[in-house]
Parts: sequence; structure tokens; C-alpha cells
Amino acid sequence: KSFSEALLAEVDPVMLAHGNLTHAYALNLAQQVRAVVLDDSTITTVDRSRVRQLPQKETQVTLDVDHPDTGYSLYMQGENTGFEARARFRLLAQIVSSPFYEELRTNRQLGYIVYATPFEMLETPALGFVVQSPGASPGQIDQAVREFAEEFEATIAGLDEASLNREKQAVISKLLERDRQLGDISSRYWREIDRNADSFDSREKLANAIKSVTKAELVETFKQAIIERERALRVVTGQEDANADSSLTRLMARPPVPAS
Repeated sequence: KSFSEALLAEVDPVMLAHGNLTHAYALNLAQQVRAVVLDDSTITTVDRSRVRQLPQKETQVTLDVDHPDTGYSLYMQGENTGFEARARFRLLAQIVSSPFYEELRTNRQLGYIVYATPFEMLETPALGFVVQSPGASPGQIDQAVREFAEEFEATIAGLDEASLNREKQAVISKLLERDRQLGDISSRYWREIDRNADSFDSREKLANAIKSVTKAELVETFKQAIIERERALRVVTGQEDANADSSLTRLMARPPVPAS
């Protein structure tokens, strides 16, 4: 009871009514919640969370983990939260994902968990490389990642128009995939409400931005994010001198990623 009273002492309430409901019923339900649940609450404004902008170049964090395997995560962050930047990173992840797995997992056999993935959080575009290895050191994994990036730059630069369009369509098809359940639609609406996108068309705007990405823009993003690691966070385990606490304190003092 004490917890519930403390929890509801100050609130920033948002309600979504979605499905087989009338407008009048939704309004009535909101009034009931206000009267029964929020009657004694102080209505306040809670600022939306934002992702911190990484410093220029690369930041390395070492975790003290009691496990024999080496963990390696490379998070490469975009410059802003605009649709254009998000589109470039989504498309880049689509193109890089399979070759990254094939090179580090199949060819080099560096680990049994290997993947490249879009790492977008709160509209902040990013790309993630993840490896878990029973034998390779963090340095060996990072060297392999750098060698892959340097070799793959030519593949990106050599994409023809037809191949690029196929990759774009693959991303767009997944992005605009039809919702299969009512809960899927509600979740999408919640995300739009959370980002104050009252037009509810973020997917369509992102899809249009993906269509407009040029090969030159893709090559430049690849170079800045993956080759040069313009803003990157490398998190590893299996080493001495863990510095996670001090690094986190320093990163939390950084400004948020700009909107565009």
C-alpha cells in the first residue's frame, strides 16, 4: 500500500484506448481512471528519455565478468535522430549483417555467437557488432572486425543500382510488415505517442527515407561509423582493469544526441 501511494503521488498520465471501443466509452474510462486512481495524485511533466551522444572517436569499456568466454560488443552511433540518418543505418545493417556473420563465425570461427544488427534506441540510429568467443581475446576479435570492415568497404562501394534497390526493398518490406494482432498495433501506437508523433506515420517516413538513400551516402556512413568509428562504444570482457563504473559516469554527463 505504501508503495502504491508513493508510486502514484506524482504522475504524468497517458492513456491509449484502442480496439472495439467507442469514443464516448474511451472518454468515460479516462474519467474513471482519473477519479479512482489519480484522484490524490499531483500531475507533473516527465521529460522523455534521450540517448547520450558518444564522444568523438572510440570509447572502450571493460566489464569484470566471471565467465571464461570473451564478450565483445561494438556500438556505432549515428550523428542525429533524423529519418535520413536512421535510414542509412537501417540499410547498412541489412547489407552488412550476413557477410559479418559469414566472415567471423563461418570463416574465422571466432565465436559461436556472432551477429551484426541495427541497434536503434529512442530513434538514435546505430549499428551493433556482437561476438562471444571461447578462445579469442578482445584484441583478436577487434582486429578481425577491423579487417572485415576494411575489406568490405570495397563491396559497399561496388554495389550496383539493382543490388542496392533489392536491399532497400528488404528493409522496407520488414518495416511496413502488416500488424498481425491488435497488440502489435497498440504497441506501434504507444511508440508513436511516446515520441510525440501525432501523425502516426513514422514508419512511412522512414521507408521513404530509405528509398532516398544514395550509394555515396551509404559509403560515407560506412566509412565514418565502421572504419573510422566516429562515435563508437566498445564493450569487452575477459580483461583486467575493469572501468565500467567510471566510464558510465563520464558518458552519463554527455549531452543527448541532437534531433537532426
